[in-house]
Amino acid sequence: MISRCMNMRQSPSPGAGRGGAWKGLVEMENFLEAVTVNMIHLEYVCEGMMGCDDIDTSWGRFRTQSTRSKQIFRGQWMHRVVFCDGKIIELHEFADSLSVAEVFGLARQTPLAPHEAEAAKRV
Repeated sequence: MISRCMNMRQSPSPGAGRGGAWKGLVEMENFLEAVTVNMIHLEYVCEGMMGCDDIDTSWGRFRTQSTRSKQIFRGQWMHRVVFCDGKIIELHEFADSLSVAEVFGLARQTPLAPHEAEAAKRV
């Protein structure tokens, strides 16, 4: 169960320089809706988990497909979850979300080649 005052932070892979933060139940619902509109998880595997007191850390791999471009991306994830009174109050996600967004055509991490830049101007 998710607490109404839950906070989520998405931290990028080192060097990616992007991430996000969502606060509260409504923002989490909006985030999860955006994920389901843009991505189909073909595989989401937890490879390990450990916990101490009210903190749980889990990690694994994923394979996801863009609903728009149909391209598939594979990557790794890690979650750090904090509980209070049996409810999730914090979720920290660590994944290379910028690379996923680039594969899906939602962001650009690498510079465009000259011919790509010209083609993009015509769109």
